[in-house]
Amino acid sequence: MSVFVDLYLKASQLREQAELLEAVEETMTELRQVPAVSRDAEAAEVAARLAGRVGRLRDALDTLGGRRA
Repeated sequence: MSVFVDLYLKASQLREQAELLEAVEETMTELRQVPAVSRDAEAAEVAARLAGRVGRLRDALDTLGGRRA
């Protein structure tokens, strides 16, 4: 029985993490559209790298079952 409780709790944590990550993804999209970022090559590159890392985190979370609703 405790195994099922643990699985339920882990699934809940994954859903919560997926929701938080979605907020980060939305913020990244907005950041990359800010003129000061998009016009500055270095800032745009840093934002692109960060977006890539967030994307890899999303892939890992999706693999674990934290898929978006």
